[in-house]
Parts: sequence; structure tokens; C-alpha cells
Amino acid sequence: MNLFLLFRVMTINSMLSLAGSFIGIPLFMYLAESWQYGSLCGGRKFNRAMPFIIALLKTTKLIQITLFVAVLNIFSMTIYYPSNMICQFLIPFLSTPISSLVQQIILSVSPRGQRATACALLTLIEGIVNSPSAQIVGFLSDFYRGDSDEARIRFDAMAFAFYIVMSVLIAASALYFATIKYYPEDVKNRAAEEDNPLLSVFDTHTEDRFLEKFDSYLDEEFV
Repeated sequence: MNLFLLFRVMTINSMLSLAGSFIGIPLFMYLAESWQYGSLCGGRKFNRAMPFIIALLKTTKLIQITLFVAVLNIFSMTIYYPSNMICQFLIPFLSTPISSLVQQIILSVSPRGQRATACALLTLIEGIVNSPSAQIVGFLSDFYRGDSDEARIRFDAMAFAFYIVMSVLIAASALYFATIKYYPEDVKNRAAEEDNPLLSVFDTHTEDRFLEKFDSYLDEEFV
């Protein structure tokens, strides 16, 4: 019976997480792109829409996680499951669109010939930062707990460690709010770089057109 109950709870949590992702990604991508290109707000364009929405999502996610963990988990040893279900939906609902919007920003500010490199660097940096997170949580938890084996202290130690790690979201939110200021200028700089004749060579959709433009460029530069 306990195994069946556990299976049912895990299935419900997985379905809620999937629902949050499937709803959150298209919803926030639509809002960001429509607002940026003037399909919302009476046709008024807002060229800072994407970093603005990311910053709001990060801040909302921080508040939401802090609220649920603090009220339901930290000050009580029990977890109220209906509220936990809400949390299971909201975390992916607010988290998964961020990755898609960040990728869109990277593509918007990177020249066409360097987009693969930019995405690879983003993945590399994320991996470097995320890799030691489990070890950091364990170290902070052990440091807070000391030699105590009491269940309450062990629980508080783990909560303390997670709160310290969650403070990174504050820095992330601040950086995304800073991105709001510089994003339009970076897009303009990328467009200016692509006006360079050498870069424009690679703006083609067919092999024949590519070879024609490349030959023309070589004739102008080296003959």
C-alpha cells in the first residue's frame, strides 16, 4: 500500500511538472516575442521585453520558492500536500521558459557565424557553475548540523543549505535586470557587424548563392 501511494504521488508530481513546462514555455515565449515586436499593448513595441520577462520570472520564482519552503517546510516538520502540488507546477512553469528566452537572447545578440560558439559557451558556463552545487549543499548542511543526529536539526541544516544556495537567484535576478539596459544596444551592434562585407558572405540559403558571393568577395579583395 505504501509503495502504491508513493508511486501515485510521484506520478502526480511528474504530471504537474510536465504540465508546468508545456504551459509555461509557449506562454512566456509568446508574451515576450509579441511584446517585443508590437503585437501586444496596443501595437507598441518594447525592445527590452525578453530580458525584462526573464528578470520577472527569476524574481517571481525566488519569491515563490521562498514562500512555499519557508511557510510549509521550514517552520513545520510536515508538508501540506495540496500546497506542494502547487509548488510542483509553479517551479517548472516559471523555470523552463527562462532557458528558452535566454537562448533567444543569445541568438539575438550573436553574429550569425558565431551563434554555435555562443550557445556552446553558455552550456559550458552553466555546467561549470552547476557541477559543484550538490557538494556545496552537502558541505553547508554538515557545517550547520555539526555532530548532531537529531531529525529536527538535520532537517533545519538541509533547509539552511538550500536557502544559502537559493540566494544565487538574487544575483541572477539583478544581472537580468542589468541586461534590460544593454540588450537593445547589443542587438544594434550585432546588426552593424553583420553589415561587414566578410560577414555578409555567409548570409545565404543555397550553396550556389554562397559560392557566387564568396567568389565575388575574393575577386574584389585579392585581385
